Amino acid sequence: ERHQIQPVSQCLAEEKHMPLVKEALASVEAGKASATPGGVIANSLRAGSWWLKRQKSSTAPRRVMLGRIGQDAAGKRLQKEISASQVEPMFDEARCAADNDAESTTGTCCCFLAEKARTMLTHLGASKTLHLRGTSECKSFDSRMNLLQASLAGVQPC
Repeated sequence: ERHQIQPVSQCLAEEKHMPLVKEALASVEAGKASATPGGVIANSLRAGSWWLKRQKSSTAPRRVMLGRIGQDAAGKRLQKEISASQVEPMFDEARCAADNDAESTTGTCCCFLAEKARTMLTHLGASKTLHLRGTSECKSFDSRMNLLQASLAGVQPC
C-alpha cells in the first residue's frame, strides 16, 4: 500500500515506485536479499549455454547478448553472470549520472514474495533508451549487428 502497488500483480515502475526499487537494490548490496541477473533473454542464453556444454560437439555456436546497462553494481553483476555462463556480453553503458536519473541505471525486476503470492515491479532503466541506431552517448547497434553478423559468417566486415 505504501508504494501503491497491487499485490499479486506486475507493473512497470513509475517515479513513485523508485524509492522501493532503490530500497530493494540496497537490500541486495547489504546481503539481505538475493539477486539473479537475468530476464528472459539472459536466462534463455544461459540455459542454452549450459545445454551446449553438455553436448559432445567440440564446436559450440557463439552466444551473444546485446543490451544497455548502467554504470552500477547491477550492471556489473549482469556482465559477470553472463560472461561466467560463456555468453558474450555486448552491452552499451549509459552515461554516469546522478542517482535520481532513472535512465542511467541498469534495469531491474524486483520480485516480492509473500506466502505464495508474487508481485513484480519492473524498472526498465538504461534499456529504455536502447535504440538500434544508437544515441548521442552510445554506439550504434546497427554497426554492432553488422560486426556480429560478419563474425558469425566468418567474413571480415567492410
